[in-house]
Amino acid sequence: MVSQAALDSLRMAATLALAVPTLGVRISSPTAPLVDVSWMPRGLPARVPHMAPCLFRRSVACAQHRQAAGQLVTLWGLPTGVDPVVEVLIAPGDRKLPSGIYQVRVDGGWRIVFPSLLPASRGAEALDGDWPELCFHEDPLIGVTLVSWRRTDVEGPVAGRRAEQLVDARARLLVAELLDGLMPATSS
Repeated sequence: MVSQAALDSLRMAATLALAVPTLGVRISSPTAPLVDVSWMPRGLPARVPHMAPCLFRRSVACAQHRQAAGQLVTLWGLPTGVDPVVEVLIAPGDRKLPSGIYQVRVDGGWRIVFPSLLPASRGAEALDGDWPELCFHEDPLIGVTLVSWRRTDVEGPVAGRRAEQLVDARARLLVAELLDGLMPATSS
């Protein structure tokens, strides 16, 4: 059965691959690539299957729902107890900051993105209004929120102290995810 941590990594990678065309995802076993996920194939050997981001997202959603229903879930033929290795791939010229934050070139500037397992409303609440420039886009199918921010070419990519502050904001969201996971569910 795939671990919850691996499934969460797959959910977040699916959100990134679908929402950001220059990002890709490589799923591997501990010894070899299993599938390449991107809008266009990235040149892996022909024996490594290519999957479109929309199909990958749907596959991850099915695995998530089956696991939530108590079914045994294995992925890509991996043996039970072996989790897939999930790697987000960036295009030339794009950047990866610490904490899984990506800066990608877009027309007229930069788009900064990272995934969160918090609902969109909870993410904004966790930052307590400190980052009004961040947008939260929730994907209800897989329960991941894409956090994004656009900067113009004049503003340039996030760097220096502002990058440190962004990593801090990401850390605050991760702490909120952890705390939300520890709290018992409330009944309505």
